[in-house]
Amino acid sequence: MSKNGQTQQFDKAAFKAAVEKHLTTTYANTSETATPRSWYLAMGRALAEISTGNLLETEKQLAEEKARSVNYLSLEFLIGRLTGNNLISMGLYEDVAAVMKELGLNLTDLLEEERDPALGNGGLGRLAACFMDSLAAQEYPAVGYGLHYEYGLFRQSFVEGRQVEAPDAWRGLEGYPWEVIRPELSQTVSLYGRVEVYIDENGDTRRRWVPGMTVEGVAWDLPIVGYDNKSVYPLRLWECRSNAPFNLARFNDGDYVGAQYSALEAGNVTKVLYPNDNHDQGKALRLMQQYFHCACS
Repeated sequence: MSKNGQTQQFDKAAFKAAVEKHLTTTYANTSETATPRSWYLAMGRALAEISTGNLLETEKQLAEEKARSVNYLSLEFLIGRLTGNNLISMGLYEDVAAVMKELGLNLTDLLEEERDPALGNGGLGRLAACFMDSLAAQEYPAVGYGLHYEYGLFRQSFVEGRQVEAPDAWRGLEGYPWEVIRPELSQTVSLYGRVEVYIDENGDTRRRWVPGMTVEGVAWDLPIVGYDNKSVYPLRLWECRSNAPFNLARFNDGDYVGAQYSALEAGNVTKVLYPNDNHDQGKALRLMQQYFHCACS
């Protein structure tokens, strides 16, 4: 979308109403009972309404123009906290700060409530995020493709002088306010299996792959907001799910774990960022992650 150097029109009253609506209807809080985190989440959802609208408008315009795009694939994107960065890119930092002040809140304090989506492990992940920021700022059409890890970079602590790693549930119980699920973009991916020999209609010997496992790649979009323009490009993260996550017959027979085995097996693919690979199972899982990532993208 063409850069015009102007910030988009911002209706303070409408935004304030949107924050209050999400506080009540999305997070079941009132202004009297809400915690700072609840206010942050409500504010994030209200802002995401703007960015998601701009994302869809950008997609529509690029489709009409039949524009070519850059597809950037990376197993990690260390994007950091999005809210403050997006407010600056959208030119809304001061306006939103004023609205939140009217509600008796300090924007700087609310920004501290955001969990860091630790979907990267260092330089490579940060570089990938910077590439996406630069593409959006310069309005080069782009889609970033990654994995929607349930647990990102581990949380580190020290116990009796030793490092202890704990899972990092970056989305929390409430979910991440900036992401939006895109079920219409879901992909089917097959894994494992065998090659069988068969005779075709002409009597010739052929070989075909018979998959042993089929999973679904569900797309989640995070907005990459262009600086000082209305262009928003997606960082598309694939979550691995089972096509048939629950077997009622096995459950009714008392095999409660077996009834959910396919869901557990599929969930492992996008469970953890860089699973330990000092054993064969870890090596196989990393290979599955890489194939699933490329096949969906």
